[in-house]
Amino acid sequence: METQPCGDCGEPIPTDVRSCPECGFAPWKPLLGLGVLGAPCSLWIGFFLLFLSGIPLLAYVVWGIGALTLLALPSAVFARPTD
Repeated sequence: METQPCGDCGEPIPTDVRSCPECGFAPWKPLLGLGVLGAPCSLWIGFFLLFLSGIPLLAYVVWGIGALTLLALPSAVFARPTD
């Protein structure tokens, strides 16, 4: 079984668990929070780019990034290995 050091306490943890059994550190939680905050922001930025600056291609790219991030969030929660 492969192990990696915990990002918080340094204890070796198996790579197939969600969090450190010693301290409870979960490296994916900050990334999930960033996605939850970043996806709606990119949708609003795309809206403003389209209607305020008149650059539709750039707005569609920003909207696409936001939409893909929103679609990826459930997999970040549900497709994680269990403890």
